[in-house]
Amino acid sequence: MAATTNAIYVGGSFNSIGGERRSGLAVLDELSGQILPWNPSLRLEGTNETVGSVFSTVYSEQRLYVGGEFTKVGGLARTNLVAVHADTGEVLPWSPNPNGVVEVVHVGAGRLFVGGTFQSVGGVTRTNLASLDLNTGAVGDLAPNPNGTVFALTATEQVLYVGGNFNSLSARQRFNLGAVNLATGAVTPWNPFAQGEVRALALDGSRIFVGGAFASIGSQFRTNLAALDVRTGLATDWVTPTDRTVEMLRIMNGYLFVGGQFGSVNGQARNRLAALSLTNASDFGWAPAFNNQVFSVALVEGGTYYVGGSFTTATGANVQGFAVFPPFGVHSLALSREATNRLQLRIKGNAGERHVIQSSTNLIDWVSLVTNSAGLPNFSFALNITGVATNRYYRSFLPKQ
Repeated sequence: MAATTNAIYVGGSFNSIGGERRSGLAVLDELSGQILPWNPSLRLEGTNETVGSVFSTVYSEQRLYVGGEFTKVGGLARTNLVAVHADTGEVLPWSPNPNGVVEVVHVGAGRLFVGGTFQSVGGVTRTNLASLDLNTGAVGDLAPNPNGTVFALTATEQVLYVGGNFNSLSARQRFNLGAVNLATGAVTPWNPFAQGEVRALALDGSRIFVGGAFASIGSQFRTNLAALDVRTGLATDWVTPTDRTVEMLRIMNGYLFVGGQFGSVNGQARNRLAALSLTNASDFGWAPAFNNQVFSVALVEGGTYYVGGSFTTATGANVQGFAVFPPFGVHSLALSREATNRLQLRIKGNAGERHVIQSSTNLIDWVSLVTNSAGLPNFSFALNITGVATNRYYRSFLPKQ
């Protein structure tokens, strides 16, 4: 997923979302959650033409760059990589056409980096990793040629960090994680030696968070999740193991969001998603539960979280790979029974805030119930539940002023 100030772009392997027919890509209104008309349909041609799959998206300068496994977008030939106008859904002329699956796209240092399992891009030999001009799609000189699949990329202005399932970069031994100097194209001395696959990376100043399926990294035992020094490659004292693979890392709103296949984080039950302190790896108690993998999380203005993956339930609700969660942290929402058919919902916030209360039966479609007047930090709302026969979920969010 990719988020802007007014939209959430969702990619995956689906042919409908929110009751609307969409193939592999869709966009939701950030405030209402409604599916918008934007519809660059993805297809994968073969014996039986099927819906294409999106594995990674990134937004930059009114463009959405999309990587995955597909052969057509909006009826036009585009192989595994495409640029779509973020407002109109128009498929842009930009067309590098990698000859294999694209697992990750990342914008950094003024260019697009692409990783996956391929041997050529734009007709130029590039093994599993390439850099492209954001406007023209021209292939850059970068060619470290990792000898296995690239799953994760992140970059500063000077250095590209590369994670995946490989044991060499530019013929130099690098197990599953390495770094490339963007000025020279040379592999740097940075060598954390991940004993297992790297699936996710997230930069945070002098540290880089690493997720995957490994037992040690940076000369220390670390299970599937670690923080490394960007200068030395050594593991820091930030320690939080998971019991299974980490597929996603995202720094948002002062937290490190961790998603994947796991059922526990640092010994606490956390089903496929957790939010951790960047300072000391402590858990804030936020514990939404999913019955299958989480691959992506996006945060929109107001603090609402959108979660994507291969799950069919989220915190007890039946969903299909997509769920929405209200803000957490300094605000709180409490629900209590006042009478047989009456509930009292109380909001604790900050003075001057305007809160919108919404309800849902499936954590996807939300109906606004009430908006308080900006002023006092706390307010309450009475809910009449006479005749309500299904589960109901309630959330509070802060709309744009």
